[in-house]
Amino acid sequence: MYKSIVILFLLLFGQKSYSQLPAKQVNSVGFKTEIYGGLTLHTSGWGANLNYNKFITYKTKRMLSLDIVSMKHPKEIKVNGYLDPNSKRFVYGKLNSFMTIRLAYGKKYMVYEKLRDKGVDISWHWNVGGSFGFLKPFYLDILNIAPNGRILAPLQEPYNPENHNLGNIYGKSKGMRGLAETKLIPGGFSKLD
Repeated sequence: MYKSIVILFLLLFGQKSYSQLPAKQVNSVGFKTEIYGGLTLHTSGWGANLNYNKFITYKTKRMLSLDIVSMKHPKEIKVNGYLDPNSKRFVYGKLNSFMTIRLAYGKKYMVYEKLRDKGVDISWHWNVGGSFGFLKPFYLDILNIAPNGRILAPLQEPYNPENHNLGNIYGKSKGMRGLAETKLIPGGFSKLD
């Protein structure tokens, strides 16, 4: 009788079971694309990026990316105008503002897959693309003094080291001034990570 109960128990409840997860898990979710982006803060400015990836295979992706980054010189220091401490701060000696837009195409290859939560995957990728720099003149509010010695409304002019000094600069002009005079500086780049 004991043997028949054991055989019956094994037949009813003897299914295949695991005490641990398998060593290699397969991602069965069929993603075709992924889109992500973010903000960038770096020692020379700020930026934003947007990435679009299309899966070729499970471990290979085709990548398109867009980066917009501002750049500033490390020696830039903002000061107040001497005549009015409430004036807008400006960078004395700054001729231009610079911003770059990078468009890139590349591929990403996964070498080692993440096996568990809080694991690490190892991959490498390459990008190649165009870089477009935008050089905008830096405008300042310059004090305008009438012949009778009366101070008039400030004039908005691009900084000129021969005509402007700390004694006649009131402050920084509004942000969009000089946008029509922006120069395009083309370039290119490649990256391997």
